[in-house]
Amino acid sequence: MGEPSISYEETGATINDPAVGMPEPSELKIQEAYQRYDSERDRRLRPDGFTQYVDFVDEPAADLRPAEKIAINDNLNQQKDFRVLIVGAGFGGLLFAVRLLQTGFCQPDEILLVDKAGGFGGTWWWNKYPGLTCDVESYVYMPLLEETNYTPSHKYVSGFELKEHAERIANQWNLKKRAFFGTKVDKMDWNNEDAQWKVHITKNNHLPTILKSDIVIMANGLLDFPKIPKLNGLDTYKGHVFHTSRWDYAYTGGSPDNPTMDNLHDKTVGFVGTGATAVQAIPHLAQWARKVIVFQRTPSSVDVRENSVTDLTWWKTMIQENGPGWQRGRMENFNSFISNDP
Repeated sequence: MGEPSISYEETGATINDPAVGMPEPSELKIQEAYQRYDSERDRRLRPDGFTQYVDFVDEPAADLRPAEKIAINDNLNQQKDFRVLIVGAGFGGLLFAVRLLQTGFCQPDEILLVDKAGGFGGTWWWNKYPGLTCDVESYVYMPLLEETNYTPSHKYVSGFELKEHAERIANQWNLKKRAFFGTKVDKMDWNNEDAQWKVHITKNNHLPTILKSDIVIMANGLLDFPKIPKLNGLDTYKGHVFHTSRWDYAYTGGSPDNPTMDNLHDKTVGFVGTGATAVQAIPHLAQWARKVIVFQRTPSSVDVRENSVTDLTWWKTMIQENGPGWQRGRMENFNSFISNDP
């Protein structure tokens, strides 16, 4: 696809014309833009709500690569009482655990992390689609860079590198064997007499288990789930269907760290959507599939990423100049910028 060109009738200029500056939009143009946004919003507000989607089977065991089969920790399996139980083993859950350990509030053997995924990383464990990349500067987004002494490879690192960083954090703070994966939290009840939570879980589709914990911390993200649109004929479609957040490399070929999708040479691929995921995945599909057809409802705003390899000289200088607490300072600066904080 070529670059979009937005014309302005008053001047005939376009934003792709380097010889002409961006004209000031008139009040009429501004109102027209608002009306277009309202129109697109109205197309999304459907009376059928969530019934417009097909239920998606979301079992982590079916999504694991051979090296990621859920390990059974016998010692942890015997433990039923915990000081802190954290729901979610992504960056949020790991950060909660690390900060508790850093303050001396508890020890690793008093913590349990519970996650439906098959490993550490949260969204970076589930998502493995080709081209998956962090869309926020890695030096700000990746937690505990200072404490782990880790240098991101790029300004915007891959999802594979983010998942590795989650595992690095778990290893450094002895949390690797303090998690139940493939585990769903069914409900939680507060026991006032014992001053504890009773946490009902189901591990790896086995019989439910009840755990006790003094403290429960919710780090489960947005509670979202993959959705497949209920398209006419989907129930009789003979082709292969999957969601990008459950990418099927067994079908396409390749792997998250090497998306050589050589099984698609003779395939026509239909891709529904043009959001941030599509922008990353479609170029990779186009390299391997015989044909790619993109179905778009609402056009997305796309800009140049300008990703770059981390300059190690700059990296060392930046850390030396800012000293201890450099990452927190960089995060605060970033947040102030995007919040228009004076």
